[in-house]
Amino acid sequence: MNATQNKTFNYPKWWDMEGARLDRSVTLRFYGDWGIGNLHGICGWLSMMMVDRTGPHSRFGIWNGRGGADALRALGRGEVDLALTTPAVAARMALDGRGIYAGEAFPHLCALGQVSHWDHLFFAVDASLGVRSFDDIRALKPALVIATCPDDGENLIGYATRRIMNAAGIDRATLESWGGGYVTSERGNTAILALMNGSANAIVHEAVMNKW
Repeated sequence: MNATQNKTFNYPKWWDMEGARLDRSVTLRFYGDWGIGNLHGICGWLSMMMVDRTGPHSRFGIWNGRGGADALRALGRGEVDLALTTPAVAARMALDGRGIYAGEAFPHLCALGQVSHWDHLFFAVDASLGVRSFDDIRALKPALVIATCPDDGENLIGYATRRIMNAAGIDRATLESWGGGYVTSERGNTAILALMNGSANAIVHEAVMNKW
């Protein structure tokens, strides 16, 4: 199966011990996210199920990462055995060496499946600015300070944000000419804090299902 195929991974219930087993012990390295996100959680339940279905001396390590391009790069370079990434299109980009993976393709990677969850990349703006569309931003030219992730070649959120803004005709130079710019941090909860303390008046981020 390749990364372009859409297959939901129907994982077994942890108490269901039927199905495939491996008598020998194995040691595997998984690559998740920052440590408390859904990708790390998936690594946790996968490793638990494999502990129950492999030899008695099996060991599984979960590497902390950033849930971005670093995960598939680590997998493609042989540093880990399994990695998770979101969105799914990022896996296709890694296979082809496109976008954030330009210059280093990993055509040997294989997708095991896709775990669906409710999430969006959202763009929220302070209502007092009177902005409801990209057309409004271009017409009003507000001093928009956007809290988001860094566009540093690793973070997929930061990468997507800059390309979306560029495609809308609002690149960084244009934003700064209006008195705006970017406030960057790695995770969504930190970006929300930038809104709360007034250092930003807009946000582009993911994990809309989280309580913050």
